[in-house]
Amino acid sequence: YYPRKPSQHLPIFRLTGISPKQLRIEENRPLPKSIPNIIAAIVVFIIFLILAKVTRKASTRLLPRVTKNKAVIDLLRTINYVLVLTLGVFVSLEILNLDKTVTSILAGAGVLGLALGFAFQEIASNFVAGVLIAIKEPYKIGDIVEVDGMQGEV
Repeated sequence: YYPRKPSQHLPIFRLTGISPKQLRIEENRPLPKSIPNIIAAIVVFIIFLILAKVTRKASTRLLPRVTKNKAVIDLLRTINYVLVLTLGVFVSLEILNLDKTVTSILAGAGVLGLALGFAFQEIASNFVAGVLIAIKEPYKIGDIVEVDGMQGEV
């Protein structure tokens, strides 16, 4: 049996057409009986890994239409890849019925993000400013700029 109502099934089950009953997913099962869950979680993670690689290649082709800056393209490709992989990890943990683990990881990431946000506020603001400069491209290679009385070439 499956401890959830059919309306609470994971999206992956709706996408693949596999029902949780077919996988015989149950909570608190001993390891030998949980092997189908482990195999399903590994398969789902591999699918997300492949999907992450495909989206990275697609973004490599599509992002140059938005911006010509290679640094911005690489940054957006990496963010896209990490987001898809992170989603894959969470879906895999959900298949293994580790809901509390997922909640703990998300809570820990939120607290860590808040702490790091305060600790590295200046670095983060400089990073965001650098990304915005890279996107808007107000300076090009060869431009002469002056900052605080210092003059130099980009």
